[in-house]
Amino acid sequence: MNTTIVNVAVIGLLCLLLVEAHKKKDKKDFEFIEELTNYGKEGIRVMRMRQEGNVYFIKEIVVDVKMKLKTHDEYKYGNNTNVFATDTMLNRVYALAKEKGIETIEQFAIDICQNHLDAYGQVVKCRAHIEEVPWRRMDNLGVEHNHAFIRA
Repeated sequence: MNTTIVNVAVIGLLCLLLVEAHKKKDKKDFEFIEELTNYGKEGIRVMRMRQEGNVYFIKEIVVDVKMKLKTHDEYKYGNNTNVFATDTMLNRVYALAKEKGIETIEQFAIDICQNHLDAYGQVVKCRAHIEEVPWRRMDNLGVEHNHAFIRA
């Protein structure tokens, strides 16, 4: 099945649940699907460069961050009090990359999640998915260039 169709079906189901909830007088009757209740920021592109002498090294990653909050008030009642902006997630990822660097993508994912869990008491779960974008040094007559790269 096409992923787009599945995503549209899931969003449609969530919207249907919200409409049904508003039709009911007692909001305690709200049917809630736990696995659909998270939000986050996807496609955060980060490139880090470090220099050792006159040799440069680069690492580019793409980060997706997903959060789950203690309550579901933003879905049930439209109360966004506990929700923080997705650009805040983006800025925290950039700040962590600058502060700690990116030695390994695994450790950076742990750092991202730990940072969000420590900073926001309302966050009970955090997931960071990171993919590294491959780069290679340019070749100049069989010699690798010190500071020129090509996306592999």
